[in-house]
Amino acid sequence: FMARIIPFSEYLKINFLELLDQVVSSAIKSVADVRRRHEHDLIVFGSLALDIYLKPDVRVCPGGSGANVAVVASSLGLKTCFVGRVPTNIIGSYMLADLISKDVDISLTELGEDVILPICTILEPLEPVEMKCSIGLDLKSLPTILRINDELVKACNNSRSLYLGEGICKTYLELLSRVYRDGKIVVFRPHKIVLEYYIEEFKSILQYSPILILNEEKENILRSKGFNVPGDLFRAGVKEVIVTRGSKGTVLYVEGREPNTYTTPLVNAVNTVGAGDVFTATLIYYLLRGTTIEEAVERATYLSALSTTQPLSRKYLTEVVRT
Repeated sequence: FMARIIPFSEYLKINFLELLDQVVSSAIKSVADVRRRHEHDLIVFGSLALDIYLKPDVRVCPGGSGANVAVVASSLGLKTCFVGRVPTNIIGSYMLADLISKDVDISLTELGEDVILPICTILEPLEPVEMKCSIGLDLKSLPTILRINDELVKACNNSRSLYLGEGICKTYLELLSRVYRDGKIVVFRPHKIVLEYYIEEFKSILQYSPILILNEEKENILRSKGFNVPGDLFRAGVKEVIVTRGSKGTVLYVEGREPNTYTTPLVNAVNTVGAGDVFTATLIYYLLRGTTIEEAVERATYLSALSTTQPLSRKYLTEVVRT
């Protein structure tokens, strides 16, 4: 094929690499459409990224918080769909193929030539994590969806739960205004850029009463802006606030109740990157099984700690977890 197509592309003055990108991306999208599901347990909104580790050895692996959540949820047996934007090139196609291999539905993910895949350079994988990502302050630079269409709304209405990860709040606001939420689990885990520069849009999301997940850094950002956590969040419409604090445990705030603190078990951690994604996926998994929010947080705290014994960002949970 290569021997035939290269001279042909040169003769027609076609950029061979661009042609190859288009062919591979079209093939991946065709596979995704064939494996499309009509009903899901969970639809994940977020992004893909390429993670590059500099220690102890240089390693490159798939990442992206939203994609990590989707993979963990799928490994737990949830029928999961990932929604984001991916560049029309070989790397983007590779990342999508990896999700397909993990039984994640990507049929609602958009491919675009203008999409830039974030590259996250991880200098220190242990707590406190030191990471530099190629993400600008304009959230439109994130490879996340920018618009809502009828097909996406229909899929969300047929799904048992939604995860709103890194993305644009205005897009999520439109989605939530069009989706039936009775009995549906909605989890909101905003990017820190949202809290730093788009606080009013963040507050608008809270009127839809999602389960709000923050880490310690994001909690501190809110406090620095004068927010009382959790009081002001409750007044904005949230009923449950979860703050993950790494090795210091997890705090659950439920409106009208005393806060609960869950201790993180001691493990031989080698990489804490992605532990929050495991926490979120397992939390949703147990809530869908009908456990209380308290029990779900306790189990998610344990499993996220356990996942730090794995060396890369993309964590995998075994069948044992489902017991």
